[in-house]
Amino acid sequence: MRITCLAFASVIACAGSSQHPVQSSTPAATTAGAGDDCRVLRDRVTTAFVRLQALDSGEVTAAHYQALGDVMDKLARDLDQRFADGSVAALASDYREAAQAVVGASRDTAALLDKAEVTVAQLQKPDGPTARLVEQVQRIAQDCKDRTAADCTQVVDAMRRLDATTTTSANVQSVIAALGGVTFTTASLKDHTAAAAASLSAIRDALVTGEQLDRDAHDKITAYTRAVGLLRGLNQRGDQLCPAS
Repeated sequence: MRITCLAFASVIACAGSSQHPVQSSTPAATTAGAGDDCRVLRDRVTTAFVRLQALDSGEVTAAHYQALGDVMDKLARDLDQRFADGSVAALASDYREAAQAVVGASRDTAALLDKAEVTVAQLQKPDGPTARLVEQVQRIAQDCKDRTAADCTQVVDAMRRLDATTTTSANVQSVIAALGGVTFTTASLKDHTAAAAASLSAIRDALVTGEQLDRDAHDKITAYTRAVGLLRGLNQRGDQLCPAS
């Protein structure tokens, strides 16, 4: 993996790149001590991008976005120091501000994803609504074994929709509505269906919450991607100010 083709280029953009640096009128830093300032800035920014690349697994989890935020938080703290060269100091300040924006977006994303993961975990608990629904479906199957009554047919057909469609709050609600329209002829089937409908209602409510969290998280991920793009946009300026020796 080449990370030195441009001093500040991100690993993704740098590796295998054949593009020439863009010429610019931005002058290189020339004050005494600028070389040391450039070295410090270059090393810390490049290290942060290497760490970002190492985390680029495509995961969409709270832990992943928290880790991304930690990398950028360290970069912001690493650049919170005095630079002798005014131009390098200004660039470091811009990097720090951009890194802090990435931290905010990544941690907002992590918080939403954590809530979504908790919602899913609640559904999947051994004593949660999904497990209870499985038990109730088994009881309904036993109630309707070798029976062709209309109530059995309607209940079984409604429950089969759960396997035939994507599990969304709207689809679960349609099953609940179908069960609510059944006229029962046996008390046992009626009781077991009512219990199944209660579990389905809990699942629907959790799905409503999860779907909203997913939408919110998508917006935050978009903000994170935009913030990272702005951070990377500083790399060209860094190459021009502190050209690699």
